[in-house]
Amino acid sequence: AVEEFYRNFADWLGTSHVFGAASGRSAFQLALESLGLEKGSEIIFPMFTFPVIPLVAKLLGFQPVFCDVDPKTYNSGPEHIEKKITDKTGAVLATHLFGQPCPIRQIADLAQQRSIRLLEDCAHACGVRVDGKQVGTFGDIGIFSFAEGKNMPCFGGGAIATSNADIAQRAAAILFEASQPSSNAVTKKAISV
Repeated sequence: AVEEFYRNFADWLGTSHVFGAASGRSAFQLALESLGLEKGSEIIFPMFTFPVIPLVAKLLGFQPVFCDVDPKTYNSGPEHIEKKITDKTGAVLATHLFGQPCPIRQIADLAQQRSIRLLEDCAHACGVRVDGKQVGTFGDIGIFSFAEGKNMPCFGGGAIATSNADIAQRAAAILFEASQPSSNAVTKKAISV
């Protein structure tokens, strides 16, 4: 049933791969690890975010950098993100808050121009579309939470979605390693926050 959900969710989103996680924060951890970024890379976050998310990045060896947000939507736009890009920037987390999509097309264009990875935090925007396209499918990885209070609550759980074959292969390998009974991957990889 879980595998069927992943397939159906991927079809509904219009993406090639969906991988499940225990929560939104563990989905974010899986997403970051699947990008294959160099340790020490900077990750740009909106200043208005769930505080555990940048902490996960820091615990994985990345440097959180915070950008301003629009005072009406609390989402960041390209004008906020661009000011924070340096030669150490590896990725941007574009967050869609309260069912309001951030200006994701413009952020995706900026990320592509600067050769920066783009993550989308869709914990509060599952099912939101921009010009008919689901949020979570504009960047390299969409991150979803199914916890209580989200707009698709399943009493816990999370997922990442990607159409990038290399990212999907890394995500599958990480999950496979963590599932092996003889592996210490769970204690090595899991972050308790």
